[in-house]
Amino acid sequence: MWSDTEKRNQLLVAALMFLIIIVIIVDVRSDVMAGSPLSHVAGELVVMTLSVVLLVMISFQTFRSMKQSLRHSERSLLAAKEEAEMWKSQVQAIKPSLSEALDKQFRAWSLTPSEEEIARLILKGLSNKEIAEVRNSTEQTVKQQANSIYKKSSLTSRTQLAAYFLEDLF
Repeated sequence: MWSDTEKRNQLLVAALMFLIIIVIIVDVRSDVMAGSPLSHVAGELVVMTLSVVLLVMISFQTFRSMKQSLRHSERSLLAAKEEAEMWKSQVQAIKPSLSEALDKQFRAWSLTPSEEEIARLILKGLSNKEIAEVRNSTEQTVKQQANSIYKKSSLTSRTQLAAYFLEDLF
């Protein structure tokens, strides 16, 4: 497969060949109109024909390369989707026990239902602003509840909250 630079170069060469063909056509037309010798016009027609053949070859080669690149991308995408599905099914298998562990720890910290929801959203990676949007509240309210979570859990940040639950998994 070609790199992006090679593809760009091939397209540039094709564009230049197209321009050369146009220039030759204009030149042949003006030579015919001016009554130039047939040998001169024939020579230019040979050059034009070779240019057209080269342009067609470059076009087919570029098309084939792009088609091959597309197939490779499709295979990569399919593999990534399969991997994501496998990961998702593995997570689904352990999700209930992880959820129970979170619930148990949240109860041990005496979190309110709102704080539990915010803690879960923090663990999912949402920002305070995003959490506020999801919960139809203000960002300030979310910050206050997040600080309450950190205080009750003796942690200081969302990073420590995530690390608390992930630390023993690795």
